[in-house]
Amino acid sequence: MRGNTGLIFVTMIGLTFIDSTIPRLVTVCEASSIQQRQTASKKQTQTIPSQAVYFQLFRQVAALEAKAVESPANADKYRAVYRNLAGLTDAQNAVLLKTAVDCTRQVNSLDARAKTIIASFRAQFPNGQVPQGKTLPPPPPELLQLQKDRDATILRFRDQLRTAFGEAAFARFDAFVQGNIGSKMTVSRPVPSTHSTGSLDFQN
Repeated sequence: MRGNTGLIFVTMIGLTFIDSTIPRLVTVCEASSIQQRQTASKKQTQTIPSQAVYFQLFRQVAALEAKAVESPANADKYRAVYRNLAGLTDAQNAVLLKTAVDCTRQVNSLDARAKTIIASFRAQFPNGQVPQGKTLPPPPPELLQLQKDRDATILRFRDQLRTAFGEAAFARFDAFVQGNIGSKMTVSRPVPSTHSTGSLDFQN
């Protein structure tokens, strides 16, 4: 018997120039286009959390910086993308580039730890099947703590931008981020299954 469980592992969905996929436990998906099926085939429109929006931004900026490093001849072009789009000064753009790279590096480290925990959890259930008569155990507490650490890390780097930009400049930048990134993100939550047995319907 198949059904969505309350435990959903999803894949980080990157842009076309981001090719890494790291499964992890999330309460929302982060991407330019995020869709999770509900068993009732209904979607709930919800506000996207700030950490989801800003990590999408940081991933994009970090990916552009990686391209700049790979292609010195085009480095200025890659590094100027968000300076031009958001109307940043050179100093603000430099802060954004460094913040994005540092944040992405730290979050990727947390995601790698989460991936190990998820693999261990899945190993308890060969072929993703919960044995008849057994109940799916709750998510490992370490995984839940990693999610909290992940969210806090992203928000800390967002606040570093706020401090560096100043309130007025950050308010303008935040409006740009929400309008051009947050507005293009969607989220829907699956309806938890009431079944205690069946398959682990993990999404990768």
